[in-house]
Amino acid sequence: SIVGEHIVQGSLDDLKPGEFGIVLGEITARRFHVNVGDKLTLIVPEATSAPGGITPRMQRFTIVALFKVGAE
Repeated sequence: SIVGEHIVQGSLDDLKPGEFGIVLGEITARRFHVNVGDKLTLIVPEATSAPGGITPRMQRFTIVALFKVGAE
């Protein structure tokens, strides 16, 4: 894949089924002061019902790799 050819840190091999790994662009990672091995929580616009009403879906991910393609 084009992303795989531009990995600058970490490895796509660390993306495993059932685990919540994520690959970020290098500039995005720098902007948020995160690196490979760090965890971050993403809020997805898909809402789920909860006892207190509708809440956005949230998932915690571990950064497994950074890529740079020059298009960020």
